[in-house]
Amino acid sequence: MAKGGAQKKDVAVAIDKDKCSQYALKWAIERLLSRGQVVTLLHVKQKPSSSAAHSITSLSADSDVDEAALNRQQIENHARDQFFLPFRCICTRNNIACNEVMLEEGEIPKTLTNYVTKNVVDILVLGAPTRSIYKRFKSDVPSTVSKGAPDFCTIYTIASKGKVTVKQSTAPAPVKPVASPCTQPQPPPPRPQLLHQLTNTSEVVSLETNQSHTQSAKCLETQTSIKKVPPRSFQEDWEIKYVVFALSYTHIS
Repeated sequence: MAKGGAQKKDVAVAIDKDKCSQYALKWAIERLLSRGQVVTLLHVKQKPSSSAAHSITSLSADSDVDEAALNRQQIENHARDQFFLPFRCICTRNNIACNEVMLEEGEIPKTLTNYVTKNVVDILVLGAPTRSIYKRFKSDVPSTVSKGAPDFCTIYTIASKGKVTVKQSTAPAPVKPVASPCTQPQPPPPRPQLLHQLTNTSEVVSLETNQSHTQSAKCLETQTSIKKVPPRSFQEDWEIKYVVFALSYTHIS
């Protein structure tokens, strides 16, 4: 299976419809990956031409837009699943987990290079094209990617006949960002309006309590003052009656 030194490295395999992509994936599983390791299956889907996009837009305008968008999404999902199916089967048979990535861009070499740089991929494996049409171009996809790849990434180009071309990394990979530890969410503070209502309610209750205590204290003082008045003695009562009788007699005479 794979060598132990590559277990901690991120490995991506660029794939397309060419048979050489399957050879590249099998080579990576045998030489670079260990059981249970994750490999990224990277495919670049070229954007449709402007004329094709215009025809699709015109067709969608004549029919129901929502239904057309839903049908298009279902077709794209089915096509994506069918494209990755053979590569997924190869990974499953060898107990390798796969991360399927499909990018829709115009330039394939530039898209692969940007993905490797952004995601800090340590090893990128590509399949060498076998069709004769690629021989007409001075620069094919693997050679262009090898020239533009970052210094920390090792590039392997696998041909169908077992020929391997390697461009070794010349610099260490940058430190990948580590996710901060999860913290328990703190309860939200009370709403200002509710806090204000609670404060006003407490003030009202306090005011009513103070008024009740004041009224009770006044009643107690009144009762106490009434109880403190001593009853008149018999002599004082007789003197008062005598004065009233004298005044009445003087008025009559």
